[in-house]
Amino acid sequence: MHSHPVESTRATPGTRSTVMISGPMSGLPEFNRPAFHRAAAAVEARGCRALNPARQPAGLEWEEYMRRSLTDVCASDVVVLLPGWEGSPGARLEVEVAQRLQIPVSTLSEWLSVPTAVAV
Repeated sequence: MHSHPVESTRATPGTRSTVMISGPMSGLPEFNRPAFHRAAAAVEARGCRALNPARQPAGLEWEEYMRRSLTDVCASDVVVLLPGWEGSPGARLEVEVAQRLQIPVSTLSEWLSVPTAVAV
């Protein structure tokens, strides 16, 4: 699932792409943080900057997490989705905002399957 071709990022040639990770957190064990951290490591291994919502402090209200994550969406060149994102109201909102702003959206597995020279 991607709204635009993954290769059409807003990154300037020679600069490091910024990748926002989106997926389910609420109601999951450890808020799904291990999956987010694994995804961030995979993104960073490709030379990109990962915007990882799991880096946020514990104990905030959902609305504050969303304010922060939507700021990350706006700062990203591409949004990658973790499995189960469709069942997460927050992830669905992040995807809608990204699509409306013409920021490419892709599943993490799709994004990782694109050769590095194209994905970044």
